[in-house]
Amino acid sequence: MVEMLDESIRIQEEVNKRTREIHAIEQEKGRLSRRQKRALKGLSKVEDRVRAEVAKVKQLLMEENAVVYAYQMKAVDADLIEIQRVLDEYDPGETTQQLQTDVLARLVRLREALNTERKKRDEEQQQQQQQQQQQQQQGKRRLIPPLAELKMLRQMQGDVNERTRTLYDALQASESKSLNRVQRRILTRVTESQGNIRELLNEMNELLKQQAQQGAGGEGGEGGD
Repeated sequence: MVEMLDESIRIQEEVNKRTREIHAIEQEKGRLSRRQKRALKGLSKVEDRVRAEVAKVKQLLMEENAVVYAYQMKAVDADLIEIQRVLDEYDPGETTQQLQTDVLARLVRLREALNTERKKRDEEQQQQQQQQQQQQQQGKRRLIPPLAELKMLRQMQGDVNERTRTLYDALQASESKSLNRVQRRILTRVTESQGNIRELLNEMNELLKQQAQQGAGGEGGEGGD
C-alpha cells in the first residue's frame, strides 16, 4: 500500500511542477501557446495514473475497515477529477495549483500515517513472537487502529477549516467580490466534506460499538468454560 502511495506522490509532484512552469510562461507571455495547451491536456491524462493508484489504496483501506483513511482517498479522487477538468480548460492558475498542492499534501500525510502504524504493528509482532501467550490473547492487530483514524479525522477538519479560510481570503482580495466557477466548486466540496466528517464520526462510533460487543461476547464465552 505504501508503495502505491509513493508512486502516486512521485507522479503528482511531477504534475505540480510542470503546471507551475506552464503558468509561469503564461504570466510572462500573456497567453498559452498550442504546445502549452497540449501539455496541459497531457498532464490531465497523467492524473489518471494517480487516480488508478489512489483507487487501489482506497480498496485496501476499505478491506481494513479504515473508513476515515478510505474517505481521504475518495476526497483525493474528487480533487483529481476537478484538477483534470480545469487542466482540460487550459487553466494552470493559482486555484488549480492549490488543488494540486492539497492532493499532494493528503497523499504525503496518509503515507506518513501508514508508515507510523506499520512500524508500530511490526514492533508489536516482534514482541508477540517473544511472548506466545500474549500473541494468542491479542490476535491480529488492525493496520489502522481507531485512534489513528480519529487523528486523521481531526486533520480532515483542519483541512476543511483551511480551505474555508482560503476561499474567504480569495473573496476579500477579489475586486468582483464573488467566487469564480472553480472556487464555487471547491466551496461545494468543502460543504460536502463537513457533512462527510459527521457521517464518518457516526460510522466510527458504530464500528467501535460492534467491536466492543464482540469483545464482551468473547470474554463471556471464556468465562462460561
